[in-house]
Amino acid sequence: MVFSLLLFDPKPATFGDNARYLILGKALAQGAGYRDLHLPEAPEHTQYPPGFPLMLAAVTILGGGVNVPAAKLLVLLSGLAAMFFIYRVCRLTFEESAWPAMAVVASLPMLVENNHWVLSEMPFLLMTTAALYCLVLADSRPKLNSMWLRISAGALAILSCYVRTAGLAVVLGVAFYFLVRRQYRSLGLFLLAAAAALLPWQLRNARANQGQPYLEQLLAKHPYFLEQGRAGFSDWVLRVWQNLRDYTSRVVPRMVCPTRENTWYEAVIGVVLSLLTGLGWWKGLKRHTALAGCALGAGPVLLGWPYIWLTERFLLPFLPLVVVFLFGGVRWLSSRLKWRWFVPGLAGLLVLANAVRMHALARQAIGDNLGYLKGDHYSGYPIDWRRYFEAIEWIKANTPENALVLARKPEFVYLLSGRRSFCYPISRDHAQVKAALQRSQYVLADNFAWTETTPVLLGPVLQANPELWELAFTTPEPEFYVLKVRAGPAD
Repeated sequence: MVFSLLLFDPKPATFGDNARYLILGKALAQGAGYRDLHLPEAPEHTQYPPGFPLMLAAVTILGGGVNVPAAKLLVLLSGLAAMFFIYRVCRLTFEESAWPAMAVVASLPMLVENNHWVLSEMPFLLMTTAALYCLVLADSRPKLNSMWLRISAGALAILSCYVRTAGLAVVLGVAFYFLVRRQYRSLGLFLLAAAAALLPWQLRNARANQGQPYLEQLLAKHPYFLEQGRAGFSDWVLRVWQNLRDYTSRVVPRMVCPTRENTWYEAVIGVVLSLLTGLGWWKGLKRHTALAGCALGAGPVLLGWPYIWLTERFLLPFLPLVVVFLFGGVRWLSSRLKWRWFVPGLAGLLVLANAVRMHALARQAIGDNLGYLKGDHYSGYPIDWRRYFEAIEWIKANTPENALVLARKPEFVYLLSGRRSFCYPISRDHAQVKAALQRSQYVLADNFAWTETTPVLLGPVLQANPELWELAFTTPEPEFYVLKVRAGPAD
């Protein structure tokens, strides 16, 4: 709670996902259906499952409109509840010696940072850990009514799929649990229930036929350039290798033991931690079947994801499993080598490394929030995002309410100005990009440091067709531009 409040940020994050979640919650709260209100025709949304937006819809109704701090409070509370179940799982797994693993989990900067972002990771973590707790408790307390615990675990696993698509890993984990325990009747009933519960969402998406569902992006060579076709066998081998390499050498150490990034010792730390985690998983395969099954189900989800999307966020919901199996491996190795100091010593080193990182994050967050309270509503944003939001402010003040804006991040245009917006085609086909330009009334030409898609894809079309637009607004450096599109016949 203390760490989460120290890092709490009342402003929206710069992830497009958090803006889209808020918009979807607004659509549900208004009774408009599960739709992308920011897009021109407000099509039905088919990418994110509706579980988290339904939670945000309740917050929107209670708050009388989109309320970013209230939405962040919902995430914070779900994170705290998840920590309770993580604690219970650690106690049931390690009994009286659970404190080293729990101390490390509580100190992880990535968990604390995500405990205020309006993203589905923390609600998903809550449902995942609650489901696993039910199964671990059923195994640890055989005198309890384990049937209801298993039913609860199955229901939570199925519901988690409506919070994140990665909930499939939890479903596979529960199925693996029933299979190893030879509870074949329970396995069959659970799979039937999962199919019946998840089928309506798939049928609804097939009927809507809108957007680019995760499946199409997953199967493509490049998730943004679908015209390149489907990934072949060699593409999948390369993707799995790249993900495995970077999760081992980069993602795991940054989440568990943050140190200087992109160094050889970061990679070494990551490999050592990953090997110990793998050892803990292997040794706990029979004893901790539910946890091992969930980790096994998460493997294909993480390794099969497009490499361009690799980020710490995808591992976050499974991070407690990493820590549990890490200390399972350390405990086994410690007993073999008779190193009594190994478990508490490693826990102390990890907590110390995390404390250094947490101190830096807290100082930055406190400084940003003080600037925010003094009236700088963009305090803490990188300079390019500050300029983007300034351009959106101009759009809100100087364009009609029914204006249609072409922009790289259309979710923020709608969230902050109320103007509907869409992104230009992520394609080098100039005819497609020009058609999108002629469809809009305004263009927000960005100068982001993190992407070059606008100058590479939209820039040449603007340069080749100066008669189609005129400059309406320019921000200070780095310059972002708002262009007004001239009405004229389309080609």
